[in-house]
Amino acid sequence: MTKRITLIEQTLASLVAIKRTIASSMHMSNAAYSPSQLEVLWHVSRRTDMSVKDVAAQLHITPSAITQLIEPLVKSGCLLRNTDPADRRSVILHISPAGKKTLAIISKERTRLMAKILEPLSDEELEVFHGLFAKIAAHKITKGEK
Repeated sequence: MTKRITLIEQTLASLVAIKRTIASSMHMSNAAYSPSQLEVLWHVSRRTDMSVKDVAAQLHITPSAITQLIEPLVKSGCLLRNTDPADRRSVILHISPAGKKTLAIISKERTRLMAKILEPLSDEELEVFHGLFAKIAAHKITKGEK
């Protein structure tokens, strides 16, 4: 095994550990909603009129799975669900004021948590880390590319 492959595997393990820490902490601090439901809220908040079908496509899940995620968000008042006037078969989702408030709370919590996770880094190291992460995030991998 090459040194690069070893480093990639170690990086992947670190990323998975960080993701689990974030998911666990976010779920514990906002136990009313699952990480997937919070992701639905985030996607809907980014557009003024997002269909249920659009949200399912963004999350790469089936329409029945998205319905199960959306229902508690509608019942709690975080999402508003309306029939599309242009296509009565389509349902449009909107974030409610309560949903915006929930996202604001989560955003503050996420920032606090990331500050704690990144605490071991100096300001200079954090700057380098950010630059590397931004470079990776900007790199597009096409579907099916290996």
